[in-house]
Amino acid sequence: MIQIDGLSAPDLDSARSRGLVPALDGLVRAGHRLSEWSCGLPSDTLAVQASLFWGACPPAPSFAWWDRDSRRSRLAASASAVASFEHAFEAGYGPGLLRGGGCHAGAIGGGAAGGVLVPPAGRRTWGAMVRESIHASLGSLADRWPNPDHGLETRRRGRFTEGVAPALSRLRRLGAFAVATTGRASGHVVAAGAREDITAGRPVIFANLVEYDLVAHVAGPRSTRALDALASTDDHINSILRGVEASARPYRVVILSDHGVAPAVPAPAAFLPDPRAWVHDEWQRRRRANSGGDLVVAASGTVLQAWVASSHVRLGLQDLSRRAPGFVEATTRHPAVQATIVADSLAQGAGSSYVVFGRSGGVRFGRQCSASHPVQCNHDAPLVVVDRWGDSPLRTIGPPEEVEAHLNAFAARPDIGDVTCLASPARGRSASTTFGDVWAFEVQFGAHGGVGGVQTQAFILWPPDSPVAPDVSGGAQALHEWLEVLAPHR
Repeated sequence: MIQIDGLSAPDLDSARSRGLVPALDGLVRAGHRLSEWSCGLPSDTLAVQASLFWGACPPAPSFAWWDRDSRRSRLAASASAVASFEHAFEAGYGPGLLRGGGCHAGAIGGGAAGGVLVPPAGRRTWGAMVRESIHASLGSLADRWPNPDHGLETRRRGRFTEGVAPALSRLRRLGAFAVATTGRASGHVVAAGAREDITAGRPVIFANLVEYDLVAHVAGPRSTRALDALASTDDHINSILRGVEASARPYRVVILSDHGVAPAVPAPAAFLPDPRAWVHDEWQRRRRANSGGDLVVAASGTVLQAWVASSHVRLGLQDLSRRAPGFVEATTRHPAVQATIVADSLAQGAGSSYVVFGRSGGVRFGRQCSASHPVQCNHDAPLVVVDRWGDSPLRTIGPPEEVEAHLNAFAARPDIGDVTCLASPARGRSASTTFGDVWAFEVQFGAHGGVGGVQTQAFILWPPDSPVAPDVSGGAQALHEWLEVLAPHR
């Protein structure tokens, strides 16, 4: 199993039409079947890989989050967090899909017996190394302006004009050069590790090629640097396929991606205050005296979440409004925020009913109850729209049924923030045409984590001799069931 980290189905189609991925194209011509599948929310590597390996999503609602149980901030790239997830999965679900096999540069080990770029517990994961490489390459934007006051007014307006856009362009070129070198080196190591496992006859092998995703974050997913990284990734795949052809043991080859990367505009460089500071400041400004709890705000690509640190449970709209009147609605007034999700503590079935607020409207999701007996709700029934007002904030995100299905699953999770903000399309001629399609809550030119556009549009390339076809409509958990069927004896 080979994963091309971050390559969306539409961007793969484009690369094939331009002749950039001959190894992948050769598999399609030889009979492999290509399908698009939706990874859902969060559209992040750890969530997808854990679901592929165990059929369950870890309690990590985004790359960065606040852990209510341990009362501390955590990262999906933390070795201790990943180790705790893996131990919990093995205890609850048994050995992972990769048991007895090899895992190379995976976000989580999947029960593998060995692999490369998978540090032991207590050290940094490969994801942490990648994250550090991105941040080291981009550096702090605030420290790189020609002078501290240059461009501040244009940043307040969320527009790239005068010296701001050229400064960002220079940063993008610098960062892309640095991370491309790191990504290419990792690809050689991962491919070599996979070929070694093939020679040894390991029953199942997972190779995660991260070069494209790494460069796409820094330079944009359709930049020249990113396309060069994709061509390099195809070379590594070709070397693995040659190892498969020479192997005495027959292998089925599955190639897939975990999510897509949307062209993005870094909101922290465009706005003062940036979205994270805006949400925190609104809470502080509106919070009533003695209401309890500071707000912890974490940005992860196109998702921004906030937790009331003093609460051990997820708070709903009524609770938040009592503590800080008008706070939830105020989060949507930042130009980079498209929608804010909050639990509807006033509705029947408060554990899963929720409200999505936008700048000029909203949608409430819940379960249909009997008109004569409102307390008699079927709690197994799917969530549906039970109320809407003004303009729906979900209208521009994507196909309504798909977006609603993703949000229903995500909003039912107990570990997500008390408020979750989704990034809006990058409006404004200068910003959108120069840099990307969506605002990123971090300093990124390619982003994911949320829903909409190519973020959830992953692909899977599967062998023609598969006993059954994969269920591409059921997310990563359905693919896990298919992979178990594909290699039952490992």
